[in-house]
Amino acid sequence: MPPDKNWKSWRENGLRETRETLQKHGVDRLHDLRSAYACERYQALTGHAAPVLGGNAPRELDRTARQQIASELGHGRTDITNSYLGAHTK
Repeated sequence: MPPDKNWKSWRENGLRETRETLQKHGVDRLHDLRSAYACERYQALTGHAAPVLGGNAPRELDRTARQQIASELGHGRTDITNSYLGAHTK
């Protein structure tokens, strides 16, 4: 959502347009973009693929990356970030 808009005005105009554009390019949901961002960011922060993609970063590096990504996604909750990245396996 652009910083100069409120939720109601963006939902009624920009959100609909964004969803239509994404669907034309094969992206079904905005949530898919958040997941892709989380996985790409995890790779950048850890040097390992996200666990959901077969990666396995050391535990402390994994934890730090998850906290950073949760903050960047705007919710600060690693339990939500975990749904994007998959479970740590070490």
